Amino acid sequence: ITSELFRIQIVSKQRIAFQPIRSPTFQSRLLPTKSSFSFLGAHSSSISIPRFFLPFPPQLPTGFHRLRSRHLVLFAHLCEAHHPINLLPVSLSAVLMDSILSRVIDDLSTVAKEELGLLWGAKKHVKKLSNTLALIKPVLDDAEQKQVREKSIRHWLRKLKDLAHDAEDIIDECTARGFMSTEGEHDDVPRDQVCYCFPNPSFCFRSPSSFRDIGFRRDISIRVQHLMERLEEIDREKNRFNFRERHVRPDAVSQPPPTTSLIDELDVVGRELDKEIIIGLLLSNARLGLPREASSSGHEGIATVAIVGIGGLGKTTLAQLVYNDNAVKAHFDLRMWVCVSDDFDLKKITRAMIEEASGVDCNVQELNLLQVRLRDIVIGKRILLVLDDVWNENQEGWEALTVPFRSSGKGSRLLVTTRNVVVSTALNASLVHELKELSDDDCWTLFRRKAFGGREANPALEPMGREIVKKCNGVPLAAKSLGSLLRMKRTKKEWLYIKESELWSLPESDENRILPALRLSYYHLPSHLKICFAYCCVFPKDYPIERKMLIQLWMAEGFIVPDGRREMEDIGNEYFNDLLWRSFFQNIYFGPDGEIFDCKMHDLVHGLACSVAEEDFCFVGEAGKPRNVLPRARHLSLVKQEELQTITDAVSHATNLRTFLVFWGAYAKLHHAHGFNLHTGDAARHLIQNCKLLKVLDLGGTQTSSLPDSVGELKLLRYLDVSFTPIKELPESTSQLRNLQTLKVIFCKRLVKLPKALGNMSQLRHLLFDYCDSIGHLPTGINRLTCLQTLDCFIVGKGSGCNNIKELNGLNNLRGRLKITNLENAACKKDAEAANLVAKSNLLTLKLVWRRHQSYQSTVTIDAEGILEALHPPVSIMRLDITNYIGRNFPTWLGNSVLSNLVEIVIDGASQCIHLPTLGNLPRLKSLSVTGASSVKSVGHEFYSDGTIKGFPSLERLEFCAMDEWEEWSGMDGIFKRLQALYIRECPKLRSISNVLEHLSTMQTLWITSCHGLTTLFEELAHLDSLTSLRFVDCPRLSALPKGLQHLPALQYLEVNQCPRLTTLPWELQYLTSLRALVIVSCPKLTTLDELMKFDKYARYITRLESLIISHCDGLVALPEEIGDLVALKYLRISYCNGLTAVPISIQCLDHLQTLQINGCPGIEKKLLELKKEDWNPNLEIEINCQKIAARDGGMISFDHETPL
Repeated sequence: ITSELFRIQIVSKQRIAFQPIRSPTFQSRLLPTKSSFSFLGAHSSSISIPRFFLPFPPQLPTGFHRLRSRHLVLFAHLCEAHHPINLLPVSLSAVLMDSILSRVIDDLSTVAKEELGLLWGAKKHVKKLSNTLALIKPVLDDAEQKQVREKSIRHWLRKLKDLAHDAEDIIDECTARGFMSTEGEHDDVPRDQVCYCFPNPSFCFRSPSSFRDIGFRRDISIRVQHLMERLEEIDREKNRFNFRERHVRPDAVSQPPPTTSLIDELDVVGRELDKEIIIGLLLSNARLGLPREASSSGHEGIATVAIVGIGGLGKTTLAQLVYNDNAVKAHFDLRMWVCVSDDFDLKKITRAMIEEASGVDCNVQELNLLQVRLRDIVIGKRILLVLDDVWNENQEGWEALTVPFRSSGKGSRLLVTTRNVVVSTALNASLVHELKELSDDDCWTLFRRKAFGGREANPALEPMGREIVKKCNGVPLAAKSLGSLLRMKRTKKEWLYIKESELWSLPESDENRILPALRLSYYHLPSHLKICFAYCCVFPKDYPIERKMLIQLWMAEGFIVPDGRREMEDIGNEYFNDLLWRSFFQNIYFGPDGEIFDCKMHDLVHGLACSVAEEDFCFVGEAGKPRNVLPRARHLSLVKQEELQTITDAVSHATNLRTFLVFWGAYAKLHHAHGFNLHTGDAARHLIQNCKLLKVLDLGGTQTSSLPDSVGELKLLRYLDVSFTPIKELPESTSQLRNLQTLKVIFCKRLVKLPKALGNMSQLRHLLFDYCDSIGHLPTGINRLTCLQTLDCFIVGKGSGCNNIKELNGLNNLRGRLKITNLENAACKKDAEAANLVAKSNLLTLKLVWRRHQSYQSTVTIDAEGILEALHPPVSIMRLDITNYIGRNFPTWLGNSVLSNLVEIVIDGASQCIHLPTLGNLPRLKSLSVTGASSVKSVGHEFYSDGTIKGFPSLERLEFCAMDEWEEWSGMDGIFKRLQALYIRECPKLRSISNVLEHLSTMQTLWITSCHGLTTLFEELAHLDSLTSLRFVDCPRLSALPKGLQHLPALQYLEVNQCPRLTTLPWELQYLTSLRALVIVSCPKLTTLDELMKFDKYARYITRLESLIISHCDGLVALPEEIGDLVALKYLRISYCNGLTAVPISIQCLDHLQTLQINGCPGIEKKLLELKKEDWNPNLEIEINCQKIAARDGGMISFDHETPL
């Protein structure tokens, strides 16, 4: 190896030869005054270093530090200066010992094979350690099963785990002292020439120049020797237990078939009758034992049905089946689903109900205000409220919770799932449905679907499989879990091993009936999945686990091992999918990109994770006080705001802490709001100052306004999240976190800048700071972050000291979503070309944003065109968003079929462009939105295609909005063959779309809003055979609806809104065979509905109408008598029709009418009050001016004044 100063040659394992290059006089400067080095010859020298000698003598040759790092590392190897203590990172339970020892033995064998020594000549200890562990490893299977019953074996395994923890501490402390360098620092050198890596591949040993603390090295060496002495004692104890060696390896499993679906949420067996019973109770008109005070006061209240059963029986699944049933959806006005779990917090549950019902975040903290708001939401409505996984037995608490529902409509229901029948008593449940176990046949069906993938059962395995199913005791979760496990085992021997496992012999109890099956599934996980699964216990029970966050946490803890071919994120995603496929995750939620966003764990599965994690995890939840094991905990989660101050002192002593997560802050993050009013500055400072080995620090959602400078001392930190906090800046010391992989500062509105030396964080893989509006530019040096996988926002700077768009050049590993803002600051096309977006082949979503300008200079416009032309996306791109583009012409690449993966395009604010780009050539484009293209006057052939293919072959959704000058839309033949939805909004000069409609036979939704130039819709509307939703809003010239509407057989929803010239609704509407909802709003010249109601006795199809809304139609003076023929009508709302003076008596003939709302119609309110109660449908709910009407003993309808909360 040649350096600038001299050439190095390996002579032997103990000798290196140096040959000076520049000057013979250099030798004299190398000669030490006192050392054991001997230099031989005039131009070549050799250095002899005995094994017993220190790897670094008190004096190194002068100028030796000028060697390049690769030469120093080689020198370190030959000097035997590194100390590969090859133990895995933190062991989470006794069951994880096998995976740890497997890797330890492999790595120690490598060390021995290479005949490398250790610090202080400890080579003999390495061999002994390797041999001892090799003898222990085969008995771990037996120990893992016996420890369930024998406390002494659990203690023995605990000591083995503690040994692994201590080994990890040694590794981490060496890392913190700078003894190791992060992977990638020597990427220009082959790995075998640099170092031997730890099992945690994120680290390798640094050059000997950092080995300066001899005292620390001596301490490490002593601790290593003690480690080996402890292992010898552990080995002696092992011999007393008479463990048997197991020959069937739990983790020697086949890979799942590649065509297998990850999860089947509809895979439910044997619950058809249960579902029918529950639905029957919910839809029944009978009063189901209402609370006494509700009955006596005249309030209907909310009746309660409880589903009771042990964990894993499928109570939640049954409730979900009922909740999503079409009959249930149609019956209730409002449905709410709230997961209660074992944390009964009245305010939290009420807030969750409000958010579920309204779809709007609720930040109210005071209980009375929360209940008033909830009452206002549910008043008069027929409600279905599902409270899932209820534990609280306090009757007073439940009574307080249900007070707002005394104002709900008749027939409202509360459906509860619980394991405890006492809970149903506390809730005054009128009926308790005890969920029974599945029959063996149903359980076998569920098991078979999982074990054999829907294929016929293997005859050789079926008898044994049925015996295993009997051990599941009819519990679906157990059958599902074991079926998933055995799907990857193909031999009788493997199935027999499961059948005869000692884990089936746990003491019997309700909950233990399922735990053996779950433990078996866990026990047979591959080694790498055991530790990842156990780590999931850091999340609170029933908490949505975000997939990407979980993978980033696994990476931070060192659980994901790169294989040299794939990125860690891809491997982590494989781990996640594997656990999902094995039924450890459920309740999957998919994001808009079609990928899994989050999931949940069944509470029993979560409990299993907690049980195997043991004392390593400390979970401070709603229960209050921290656990006593906090000082030895390595992972700490908080879910209650008060606990952070409570545990501050305890955290100061938890020096082994690796993870600190705040989930009440995460709750605030999920709701895009700041956290609770808790000042966390002191707690954060104590944490950072005392817990130097932290790898994960999450303060997101708290009121943390600053971080101390000492955060830069957390040398092992790999995950830092301060999102949704009022933090103003990150300390400059943050850039010293060279091992940081994930940095999240999302939605920090007060954050004004990122650290100047951000580019030094060479291991950073995920940088997320979107919605930090106060950041004007990024620091320079971003291009050095070559490991970046996620950069959600790149802000183009302007001027000296600011980042340039060309700094994107080196970030070719970016994946997922990238937003580039402030593009008006990009200097020129050349800089944009240097960004090299086309090479970022893993990007899926790209958003390009200019800031809005009041006026445009021609030079700016021309520059913008060149810049956008240069920002050619990669072919991988699926979603493209161009916002506030200030050029006049779109780039040539935008319509290029090379971008064949594009499925969605959004063009917003391109106000200078005269023509739309040719987008019809994109073969997979499904959604297109064009907004604010205010200079475009016509849309025609140039938009559809260049002739190579028929335009828009895959487009399903098309939207045009705020196109002020658009007049003509032409040339549609053969275009939009798959279009399903068309939205045209705020296009005031558009005159007609009749020639367009005749070609859109597949369209299902047509919404036209604020198109003042439209005078009529022609008969072409009749070609829309598939149309289900038709909406006209703010069309002042529209005097009549088009004829031929009777030819719309699929139309279900029709809305006519703000059409002041519309005088009548055509009689053809009564032929709409599928119409279910008719909405007429703000049509003041509409005087009658007579034509609509003149039913042809042979074609009275509109009588299937279920919902009729008439509002702000002052010209309407009377409802036709034929309204009583709308026999299917369930909901009738008439509001603010001041001219309406008559109500037909036939309205009382609407037997299916459930809700009648009259608001702002003084002419008919009194007439309604004069009608006798017995003439109405007994189930009808009447609301006048937002006040509920109820029957009194006198038989007359009168106002029912509500009891205040």
